[in-house]
Amino acid sequence: MRKATLKDVSVRAGVSVGTVSKYINDPYSVKEVNRRKIAESIKALDFTPNVYAQKLAKGKSNTILLCIVSEKNISPSTWLHQLPVIQAMNDSLTKEGYSLQIKIVAAAKPQQLDNCVKNCINSREADGIAILSAWEVPKKTVQDMKRQNFPFVLLDGNCPDMAANEVCIDNKQMVKDLVHILKELGHSKIGFINVLSGQQDMKFRFRGFKDGMKAEKLDIEEKLVLYGDFSIESGYACVKAMLESGEQCTALICGNDNMAVGAVKAIQDQGKHVPEDISVVGIDNSIAARACTPSLQTVEFALGQMGRQASYQLLDQIKEKTCTEIRTMVQYKIIEGRSIAKAKDGETYEKNNREKSTGNTV
Repeated sequence: MRKATLKDVSVRAGVSVGTVSKYINDPYSVKEVNRRKIAESIKALDFTPNVYAQKLAKGKSNTILLCIVSEKNISPSTWLHQLPVIQAMNDSLTKEGYSLQIKIVAAAKPQQLDNCVKNCINSREADGIAILSAWEVPKKTVQDMKRQNFPFVLLDGNCPDMAANEVCIDNKQMVKDLVHILKELGHSKIGFINVLSGQQDMKFRFRGFKDGMKAEKLDIEEKLVLYGDFSIESGYACVKAMLESGEQCTALICGNDNMAVGAVKAIQDQGKHVPEDISVVGIDNSIAARACTPSLQTVEFALGQMGRQASYQLLDQIKEKTCTEIRTMVQYKIIEGRSIAKAKDGETYEKNNREKSTGNTV
C-alpha cells in the first residue's frame, strides 16, 4: 500500500501543503479549526512525517556527530577514560535538545576519519562534529572543517600544526608536577614507564617527565626509561627485567595506573617494598589504583568537565554560525596514595630540605 504524503493530508483536510507543514513543525501556529482537520486527516491516513526531511528543510538536524578515533582492539583502560567524556557530552547536549550520533574510526587509517568528516559536512547529517582522539588529528581534516566553516571541537588530541577548537588535558604539566613531588621527597633516580603507541597523551607525559627532570636539575638515565603497552602485565615485565638486570631507581612514574600496578607487583616479587625501597606513581585514578596494595599515588582528570566543555564550545559555534579557535585545558588533581614516601637516601632528602629552608635552589 502506498504511503500517505504531505499532499494527501492537505487534500483530505482541505488546506494547503504549507499549512500542514506548519502544523507538523508547530501545531499551535495553525488556526484551531485547521488544526483539528489536519489532526483527523493524519490519523485517518496513518501519516508519518519525514522528520529527517523536516530537519533538512529547516537547515538544522539537532544532531552532533562524535567521531571516536581508536586502536583496532579498544582496551578496557581506553573505555574507562572515554566513557565519562561521552556520557557528559550526551547529557549536556540532550538538555539543549540535541542527540549524539557516534562513529568509531581506526587510528591506523586516518582516511576513515577524513571520509567521516567529509560525509557529515556534505550530507549535513549533523550540525557539528566532535572528534575524540588520543592521536594527532590530521591537518587536512581540520582544514576541511575550517574551510567549510563547519562547527567542530577536538577532545583529548589536537592538531599541532594549526589552531583549532580544542578541549584537552595538560599531560606535560601534570607529569612535571609529579617529578617535583618526588624531588621534594628526596628522590633523584626517577624512572618512567612509557608506551610507544603514537598516542599524544603518552607523548606529552614523557615530554613532561623530561622537562620536569631538567627543571629539577636531575639526570635522566636511559636504562630507567622503560616501555610497556598500558597493561598490568607489561608494567610487571619491564620492571622485573630492570630489577633483574641490577638497575636501581628510588621512584617510578608510570604512564597509567595499570602499568603502575604491574610495577608494584614486580617490585614486591623481587623482595623489595613499595614505597620503602621504590616509590610508584600512576596516572588515571582508575579502579586498579584503588585496588592496589599499597593504594597508588595517582592523578585524576576532570573527564566529565571535558565532555561538558566540549559541548558548550560546539554549541556556541552552531549558534554563532562560525568556527572558533579556543583551547581549553581541563583540570587534574593529584590523588594521594600510600605508594610514595621519602627517598631511602636520607642524606639527599635532608640536603634538599636544608637548601629549601635557606632559600637556595638546586
